[in-house]
Order: sequence, then structure tokens, then C-alpha cells
Amino acid sequence: MFLALYRKYRPKNFREVIGQEKIIKILSAAIETKRTAHAYLFSGPRGIGKTTVARILAKALNCENVKNGEPCNKCAACKTVNEGKSFDIVEIDAASNTGVDNIRDLKATVGFSPSILRYKVFIIDEAHMLSKGAFNALLKTMEEPPAHAVFILATTEIHKIPATIISRAQRFDFQKLGLAEMINRLKLISEEENIKIGKGVLELIAISAEGGMRDAESMLGQIISLEIPGKEISLEEVRMILGITDFESVLKFIGYLSENKVREAIIFINEICFAGQDMEQFAAALTYNLRKIIILKINPDLKNKIADDSTEEQFKKLLHFSKIFSEAKLLWLIKKTINVKNEIKTAALEQIPFEIAAIEYRAFSGRGAETGADKNSPKIDFKKNLSERLNTEVANKVEKAASFKKTESEKEQKSGLPGPTIENLKSEWDNIIKLVKKYNHSISAFLKSSSPLKIDSKNVTIATPYKFHEEKLNEPANRRIIEKALAEALNIPQNLEVKIIQDEKMASAPKPIKKQDPEIESALEIFGGEVVE
Repeated sequence: MFLALYRKYRPKNFREVIGQEKIIKILSAAIETKRTAHAYLFSGPRGIGKTTVARILAKALNCENVKNGEPCNKCAACKTVNEGKSFDIVEIDAASNTGVDNIRDLKATVGFSPSILRYKVFIIDEAHMLSKGAFNALLKTMEEPPAHAVFILATTEIHKIPATIISRAQRFDFQKLGLAEMINRLKLISEEENIKIGKGVLELIAISAEGGMRDAESMLGQIISLEIPGKEISLEEVRMILGITDFESVLKFIGYLSENKVREAIIFINEICFAGQDMEQFAAALTYNLRKIIILKINPDLKNKIADDSTEEQFKKLLHFSKIFSEAKLLWLIKKTINVKNEIKTAALEQIPFEIAAIEYRAFSGRGAETGADKNSPKIDFKKNLSERLNTEVANKVEKAASFKKTESEKEQKSGLPGPTIENLKSEWDNIIKLVKKYNHSISAFLKSSSPLKIDSKNVTIATPYKFHEEKLNEPANRRIIEKALAEALNIPQNLEVKIIQDEKMASAPKPIKKQDPEIESALEIFGGEVVE
């Protein structure tokens, strides 16, 4: 049976652990000087070595030939621990054993002396999953433990550990691993496994693992199944099998946005989607790298930290983008990308949220929506801005009130007629579209390109230039929305039946494009077509 790489290459002593040098130095010194504590608390993200270090510490505490704080891995105690056969090293998965009864069992056994080893070590993984009662029971045991007992708690959610537990243990905060460290480790494993891997593959895996060595080793184990003797595993094969996003794809998309190349951005999104890219994962990677860019923008002092998580060439590109994007645009993009990731779950096509975001970004960018982050960016007068918004709101209310009075007046003048006329319908058409928009934004957009054709006491006929619009508007649920809006706008019972027909002549009579509407211009440029009334 194939042994998972993260188990096969799990460090057996402190010096093999990567990325946690400060912690290792302190623990090794404590072992060497025999100044160990009775309880330890290891916190940090998953897959970075907390449980591994706990096992090494348990082994070092019991090693018969400790040298420089390191277990020898040769004595009977070390061999027993390495083989997982020691009854004196007790590992508890708190995710599965959350109750007070499990901790009471621990409390009942902790008083007994070790059967073979010097110390009885209790490693509690995912400690934050313990119940309140279990924590209380554990606290009593940790307050006055026997001299032979050592507790090591590991958690990914330190904020869920009671302060009373934290105060009784030595706390060590583990950090995510740096990119260079992870790549070197993966390279070593690849060489040991005699696997030929193409350029950029290990970088892609390391970046996708986001600082978690266990995840990186698991990914490497997956792609080993692709190996054909004498054949190199390519970057494209890894993308396809794992569905992970490479750094260059993300930066290429950001580059298109930086140059307002919306058409190219949308084409690119469709290309990677059709190639099998996981779009949720791409959105996450996009957010991850936009965050790096804005950090470089607002706090250059952290550039060394960003550089540690990137290759030299990648860091240059991130630094370049931090200079050409404003803070406002980066903030807009990060918020939008987070929304896109959520919208992908319910979208008819995975690429649609990205396409919409690209179009909206150019509209946003075209409005000059800056926050003064760049030297050349216009400064915003927030008092003036607030005043303008208030004036706009007042103007809108006045306009709405005037429109309401006009509508009511026209209805009163025509109250003696048997029903609304086509003139009534045309005059109220914009108002009807606004009412429809409250219920369904897409349907209101279709109605903007349509026109009322005729009306009688029972039916309303609407003409639209496109077959697709005809089909969508004729869907029962959509027709009911239009009927409701007609009844409300024309002040009549909801008894008019809507009929949508296609009029191809309308499509051949384009109207001038409104230059002041950048969103319409963007949509037309990308998808083709013309603006019609």
C-alpha cells in the first residue's frame, strides 16, 4: 500500500522541522537543560507541524540518549514511540472525543505511573473542540498533575481555548511556512521519490498550499500518480488534475484589469474555465494576491514578508501592480472578488460573476473613483460629496412626487374611459420598467429594449427585437411580474394578460449610444449588439 508522503517524510527529530526555528530552539534547550514544563499549548494554522512537534517532544522527553536536545531515534524508547506502540504516549482526537467522560477517563489513568517510559505524555489534538465540561475536568487535572505526566494541547483556533487552560500551559504560536522553505522541502521529497517534475510545478503546489506543508505534500502525492517512467510531469497536467490556480494566471488577469482590457479579461476567464480551472479556487487565489498588492501599497515595510511568500519574479510583478493601482481600486477589487467567490456557487455558468465584475470594474474605474491613494489621484471633498448626495436624494424625491402627481392626474382625466389606452401605456412605460426592476433586474433590462405595441381590456402586447428576450419575457413567472407592474402603474386590477412578440425590425433600427453610460459601452464592446429603445 502506498504510504502518504506527509506520513512517510514526517520529521523524526527537531532539526528536520522547517519554518518553526524559534519554537524548536526553545524546546530543544528545555530538553537539554531538563527544564521542561508539565503542559504545552501549540496553536496555529493546520498542516504546519504542531502534532509532529508534539510527538518529537514526547519522544525527546523519554529518550535515553538525548544529545543537544534531540532524541536519538535509536534507543528502545525512541523506537517504541516511532512505531506507535507505546502505551505511555496517549493521543486524543478532541474532534471525536469532545465529552467530559473522555477527559474523566484521562484523569483516571493520569495518576498511574508510565508502564515503560519515563513520562506519560497526553497529546490532545484539536483541543478547541472539547466541551465546556471537558475543559473544566481537564483544568482540574492540569492544576496538580503528577510529576510523570505531561500535557500537549494542539489547536487551530486558540480563541476557543479557555483562558484558565492557556494560563496553565507554555504557549507556542506556530507560523505558516515560507514559500522557499516549502519548495526546498518538496524538491527534496521529489528527488527521494525519483520523480521528474517540470518547471514551476513545485512553486504552484507551494503557493496553493498557502503555508501548509501537509497540504503541499498531499498535493505532491496526488500528482505522483501521473508519473510515467522517463516522462516529466508538466505544469499543465498538474493544473488539470488538482484544479489549482497558478500564479501567472492570476497575475495575467490582474494585468488585463490594470489596463482596462475588459474584452481580453473575459476571453481569458472563459479559456481557463473551459480548461477545467476551479473558478472558486481562482477567486480565492485572486483575493489572496490582491491582498498582497494592497499590503505593498499601504505598508512597504512588510515587503520582506510578501517576498518570503513569492518567487523573485512574482514579487516584482506584485510590486509593479502596487504602484499602478490606487488604494480605491484595490479595495473595490478585493470586495468584488470576495462576492464573486460566493456568487459562483449559484451562477448558471461559473464564469458569469467574473465577466460581470470585469465590466463593472471598468465602469468604476472610468468614473475616476479614487481615494487619493496615488499622487495623481484627485482628492475627495467628503463634505461636498455628502452634500451632493443629499441634494440628489432630495431631487429624486421631488421628481418621484411630481411623477406620481402627473400619473394620478392623467388617471383622473381618463377615469371615464373604459380602460387604459396605448398612449397611457407608452407614457407610463419607464415607470413600468422601474417597477419591474424591483422584482427582477434582468427582466427590466429586457424591457428597456422592448416597446408596448397595443392594449385592450384584456391583453397587452409588447414587441421585443430579440428571440432570446421574447423567450425570457414569456416565461410564466416573468409575465406575472410584468402584469403586476402594469396593474400598479395603470391603477387597474391585475387582469391584463401580457403577450410578448418578436419584431425583428426593431433590431435593425439602432439608436445612438449614450456616451455617458460606461457600463453600456463596455457591454456592447464585449458582447456586440446595439442599443435600442
